[in-house]
Amino acid sequence: VEITDPKIFSFLVSPSSQIIRNEGDWILKRREEIEALKPRGIRRLVADIASSTGEDKQKLLRISDGRLHTRWSPQKGRQEGGTSEWLALRFDHPVTVAGLEISPGDFHTDFPRGLEIKSSPECASLPGNEESLHTVFRQNPWQGALKYTPSGYPFYGAQSDVTLHFREVISIQCLKISQIGQTSDFDWSVARIRLLVPDIEASLDNE
Repeated sequence: VEITDPKIFSFLVSPSSQIIRNEGDWILKRREEIEALKPRGIRRLVADIASSTGEDKQKLLRISDGRLHTRWSPQKGRQEGGTSEWLALRFDHPVTVAGLEISPGDFHTDFPRGLEIKSSPECASLPGNEESLHTVFRQNPWQGALKYTPSGYPFYGAQSDVTLHFREVISIQCLKISQIGQTSDFDWSVARIRLLVPDIEASLDNE
């Protein structure tokens, strides 16, 4: 196929060609929308929360207290991957979301080595039945946050910046975040979770 659009050709012959192959051309088509997204805190949205380690709700809510020096973590000294490390959240109503920030906060080396995000647009209780959830993001190994140069060329940023974007804007009420990668040296730590939403939504609860 002959490529006549010089802009598209410049992406394909640039260092950005690998990330475009990995993610798809939607990262080019939705660049302006992605760069305009704002973070929205979840503290006022969370109706229920659970984890693979079974802590009480108050400990788990550290992910929404706005403080980057507090965290939730399996605290195993490693990341085992598979299905053994996860957080599940239910919001009090469906929310329009384009991505997530799952920050390790001050624990910079504790970013997930792989991530899988599943969601449901409506739910009456925390995710229990996997069949009710749909995979909206999966990356193993985790590459880093999607960034753009001033000229619009996409690239992966630091792995400690755990900011991810969905291929399309979705409505979610239940959310399951699983750490699916492996490392024998570092915990998985979550200091803050925020939703990436259009600016008008962010103003509702910007924590």
